[in-house]
Amino acid sequence: SSVLIQPVLNTKKKQLEMWKDLILSYFRAKKLYEIDINEPCEIFSNERINRKLSTDSIREIVQYLVSEGYAEWKKHSNDSARIYWRKPSEWASIIYNWVTESGLNDTVCTLYELQEGDAAEGQEFYGLDSG
Repeated sequence: SSVLIQPVLNTKKKQLEMWKDLILSYFRAKKLYEIDINEPCEIFSNERINRKLSTDSIREIVQYLVSEGYAEWKKHSNDSARIYWRKPSEWASIIYNWVTESGLNDTVCTLYELQEGDAAEGQEFYGLDSG
């Protein structure tokens, strides 16, 4: 059976925050970057108890992520979105701190070097999708 988001505003806000935390953690752990609302995703269903979140509720959760700066709808569609485990400004701070700590200030560093370079190996942004 389908499950909906809570209608009571205070409960809804708490529920959306919990979904945000769960989705960001899940996508970070799985190194996922996109969500298609029409495709099954294991975090939105529990087959053991035969329950799943409705498509409209998933869309509402993703819209909440968009409003909080953690997602962006693709191609003016409300069916597919890019998920940001961290906001772009958070990534900028992480990369800036790494550059400073590595003594790479005043040097040119390509996006490829950040994502795949030996010096960046082990950093959270290493292997990050640039799509």
